[in-house]
Order: sequence, then C-alpha cells, then structure tokens
Amino acid sequence: MGEVIAFLVFVVPILVVFHVVTALWQRWRRNRELGKYAELTSRLGWQLVKEVNNGEADRFLDDAPFPVGSRKGVTFEDYCHGRYRGRDAASVEGRVVTTSMAHGGMGDGSSDDSSSSTYAVWAVQLPHSVGAFMVQRTGMLRRAFGAGDDARIGHPAFDERFTVRTLQPSVAAAALNGPLAEFLLNDPRAAKYPLRFTETELISWDKDEQSPQEIEPALEFLSDVADLVATQQPVGARQLGQQAEDGAAGPAWGPQGVSGAQVTDPGGSDAAAAEELIALVQQQLAYSGAPYRVEPKQSWFDIVPDLADPRWPGCDEARVWHVTPDGGKRRFKVSYDGHPLGPDGGMGPRSRSGQADWKTFERVPKAGAAALDPSPHNHDFGVAVVAQVGAKAGWSGPGKGNVWLGYVVFGVIAVSVLGAIAAGLAVLLGAAH
Repeated sequence: MGEVIAFLVFVVPILVVFHVVTALWQRWRRNRELGKYAELTSRLGWQLVKEVNNGEADRFLDDAPFPVGSRKGVTFEDYCHGRYRGRDAASVEGRVVTTSMAHGGMGDGSSDDSSSSTYAVWAVQLPHSVGAFMVQRTGMLRRAFGAGDDARIGHPAFDERFTVRTLQPSVAAAALNGPLAEFLLNDPRAAKYPLRFTETELISWDKDEQSPQEIEPALEFLSDVADLVATQQPVGARQLGQQAEDGAAGPAWGPQGVSGAQVTDPGGSDAAAAEELIALVQQQLAYSGAPYRVEPKQSWFDIVPDLADPRWPGCDEARVWHVTPDGGKRRFKVSYDGHPLGPDGGMGPRSRSGQADWKTFERVPKAGAAALDPSPHNHDFGVAVVAQVGAKAGWSGPGKGNVWLGYVVFGVIAVSVLGAIAAGLAVLLGAAH
C-alpha cells in the first residue's frame, strides 16, 4: 500500500508536469513556425493553408515520396502556394502513417504496429510536359547491385550517377539527354533534391519536417531545372495514341497483329517492355476513337476518361483504370476507381474501387469486339483494352493460381491461429484440473 501511495505522490506529478511542459513547448514551437511562414508568405505574396483538408495537395500522392496506396494514411499541413520566378509553385508538409500486423495478423487492431514518416514537398509548374519519370542520385547499394526496372538514357556518366524510374525510358531519355543531364551532373544540389516529373509539375522532397527556411532554396533549384525544360521539345504533339484530327472513330479493334510500337531502351530494362505496352494501348485507343487517354506514371499507367469528348455528358459515372506492369514477367494487374460525374462534367471524388481478377481477364478476350465498345457505359473497357492488346504482345493478367494461393495462405494462417487457441485452452483446462 505504501508503494502505491509513494507512486501517486511522487511519480504522477512528475508525469503531469512533463506532459504540460511538452505541450507548452510544442505550442511555442508551432507559433514560432507560423510566424516564419507568415513572414515568408507575406514577402512572396503567397497564401498559407494551415490545415489542409480540401484536396489542395492530393496531387502529390500519385507517387514518390509517398508509398503507392498510402492515400488514406497521409495528412498534409502548412500548404504554401503562389507564384515564384513567374511560375505557380507550392510547398507542403506531408505525414504518412503506415500500419502493420506483425504480431497478431488478424486485423482486429489490438496488435497493430504503426510508424510514421514526415516529408517536406516542393513543386513548381512545368512550362510543358516532357513525360513522367523520376530522377535521383544513385546510392551505393543500388550502384553495386542495380535494379531490373531502372531505365538508362544512353549517357554513360549520367547513367552511372543517377537512377531513372519510368515506364517510358525513351521519353525520359529524350528529355534528359543534353543540357538537362549536364546540369544535373555538374550542380551539387542534384545530390540533395530528387526530381519527379509529372505532366504538369516538377516535384522534389526531403524526409524531414518542412522548414520555412528551406522552401526558397528548394524552389530555386526546381526553377533552374524548369528553365532548362523550357528549352526541350514538349511531349504531346501528335504523339502515338492521340485521336485523328478530324475526330473520326475507327472500328473497335485495330489491325491484326502488333505493329507501330517500336520501342528502344539503351539499358534493355524491364521498363522498355512496359513502354511497349503503353504504346500498344495508346495505339488501340487512337484506332478505336475511344474517349480515353493514357497517363503514364513512374510505376504504373492510368487509362483515364477524356471528359472533353461529347459522349460523356449524360453519364453518371466514369472509371479510371490503373495498370501496373511487370516487364520482367510480362504480367500486369489492373484496378479501377469509379468517380461520379457532376453536372459540370467534372469527376467527383472516388466513390468505389475494385480489382480485375482472373475471371474478368478470362471473360473480356472471349467477348472480342463487344468488350472493346468505346462507349462510356462499357465498364469493362479499360480491362478489355489491356487484356486484348497485351495478349497479342505476350502479356497476361493475373492467373487462377494467384487467387488460390491467397486462399491457401489465408487458410494456413487461420488453421494456425485456431490451433494455437485450442492448445492454449487445453493448457488452461489441464491446469484447472
């Protein structure tokens, strides 16, 4: 009893004081940061959004630095945005929380382990698109062992010192070779700031909390890169996959065989195979006149609705298909997000999602041209395009074995858990007797 009283008298007050001091220190630190943000945004004429909850920074979730599929586990704060050196620019802090079930594994939440990582993210607007790819300094381990999905641009010094991640190695090579590669090789800031090129922005990040003092140095580097991009040839002018200028739609299926998708990759990486698949899908969309376009990312590509097409008004929903290719095995996975279409013709937030299993991939090739009907009402269209185009080039989707393997693994885990519970009950009953 005396020990309990001593604990209450001495330890509890210490814990209370510790928590109060910690809370006061965090509040002081936060107010100090907000003062620095206020000075920065006032000087630059920017806006500051302290609590980000209206999707202002969702575009950064497409790829690095945030793990693929982490959309629900990321929160943003201190989103600063405005004009910088004549371009739209932004900075934000993102915190991603990942949860694992290392101890329990049954998903009841009682034994979940959580970890968090914080990133400072900066972005500037690109003058035009040069493709979707990521560039960062090659680490020692990656330099020693390499990776099958790394792309090479054909510049020996650059390929030695930098890692390029893309599904379009020839597009990345066209953008990087020349002044941009030489600039990155000779500017020491390139070792600090990784680069992710999207269709509209140039993004960089650091695994740390956002600091107001770091925003302008990062944007200076990104702006220097964007200035060089301005001298490059944009991606888009009559590239493979665009509909004919007269807008006429062709038949549902293109010519027999595989043609028009000549892809070269100096490094011979798995990314070259993925680029071939992208080119074939673009070719099919152009041939059929379908109201969709391809948007390549660093690790996958999307088949997205072209809402400017006159066939979309009157539709209730549009689907975006996410295709993740494995160039080494020539297999791919396809998932989709359904988005309601508003009266203004824009897509609303994701309302449902799903994964195309082996049954879907088995059904759409048998359906032939019917599954390739380019109507917006055909909810199998994206899967059908990838399945039928891919089949002609030796690609395949998920097989039955993958599904049954999942069932087997789940069954083994369930039996093991039930066996452990039964053994525990037997020990308890034995001890009771």
